[in-house]
Amino acid sequence: AGALAITNFVFALSCLYAGPYLDRESAGGHIPARWARHYWSLIHVFFGAMVWTCLADSLGMVWVSMELTTLVTVPLVCLSGDKRGLEAAWKYFILCSVGIAFALVGTVLLYASTLKIAAAGGHSLSWSVIVAHASRLDPVLVRLAFLFALVGYGCKMGLAPLHNWLPDAHSEAPTPVSALLSGVLLNCAGYAVIRFTSVATRCLGADAVSPTLVALGLASVMVAAFFVVVQKDLKRLLAYSSVEHMGIIVIGLALGPAGIYAALFHALNHSVAKALLFLGAGQVVLGYRTQQMVRIHGLVDTARPTALALGAGGLAIVGLPPFAPFLSELLLLRAAFMGGHPVIGTLLLLALTLTFAGFLGHLVPMLCGARPPKVEPYEETRWAVPVSALLVLVSVCLCVSVPVGLDRFLASCVMTITGGQR
Repeated sequence: AGALAITNFVFALSCLYAGPYLDRESAGGHIPARWARHYWSLIHVFFGAMVWTCLADSLGMVWVSMELTTLVTVPLVCLSGDKRGLEAAWKYFILCSVGIAFALVGTVLLYASTLKIAAAGGHSLSWSVIVAHASRLDPVLVRLAFLFALVGYGCKMGLAPLHNWLPDAHSEAPTPVSALLSGVLLNCAGYAVIRFTSVATRCLGADAVSPTLVALGLASVMVAAFFVVVQKDLKRLLAYSSVEHMGIIVIGLALGPAGIYAALFHALNHSVAKALLFLGAGQVVLGYRTQQMVRIHGLVDTARPTALALGAGGLAIVGLPPFAPFLSELLLLRAAFMGGHPVIGTLLLLALTLTFAGFLGHLVPMLCGARPPKVEPYEETRWAVPVSALLVLVSVCLCVSVPVGLDRFLASCVMTITGGQR
């Protein structure tokens, strides 16, 4: 239900934003009109596939829906029709297809480990049945299934070293698609990882599962921190930020109930902040006609609402108050240090500090400074300002006070994932 709510919220806002955005891009010849006409049918199939992922109890159906998201987003990534878009779409298709093949092997292996349950009349691909009988599964097959699924869905989630498709796809896709890829699709892949992690933890124990999660998570955070510092392209910068935050979420899954709570909360907060950033970046590209950050200066003078949205999104994504990622990252660091994992907490804190410095080092010059002489002040597309304002408001409210209903829901999710462990 939580993943479904995030999906619906970000999708609705991206649809409000997309209409005027596509009209302006088509009018300027940057997206062929014949391709723009197919956007809405493709984006709704994409939305349906993500909803299917959230609702499916069968791990087989989860795999099918995740494969469908790959197939339907390939034409969305190359909607511009230029060479770079086609290359990004091809790379995305190949790498994610390899990843989803690994996930299929993991699903088949988990099915093979449930033969005893199937013999007793259970539905051997039903996650709710599998997780309830996890202690009866074949541990060798479960271990292999977890590793294959983690590699496969981890690729789709953008975890290092399987993240190579993500910066290209996010930078070349139209802005509303980038917002959905980063703010929703990565969470759906993470949802699949959580399901396999829950089964593996109950069958093998946390000590057998957590080190792998921590290794992938820290690798993602460290790799992303480096590329954030040296990045030159605005949308690629946001893409590497997504790699970092997916790593943070995976680390949280390895830190027990408190860490899982923080990870789930952070998934929500990242979706809101990253949607805000990508939608703001789209307005920047519309006005400056470039994604190269060295050519983007004086946003405060050129388009003040966009500057405010991009500034707020930047502060949110690096974990500064009063935005919600600050609270979820604080909870996750608390789970690491108070849970007896000071090394993990210290390494994560160092990576977050490096990312903070690198991200703001790019953001401040874009907002301030003199406006380039060839760039005239411009107005944002219709709905861009109210959509951005709503996202800022949601992020601030979630930091100031976590709603009681959301807190209880996250706690119930933790209980479901851990089997009641506190």
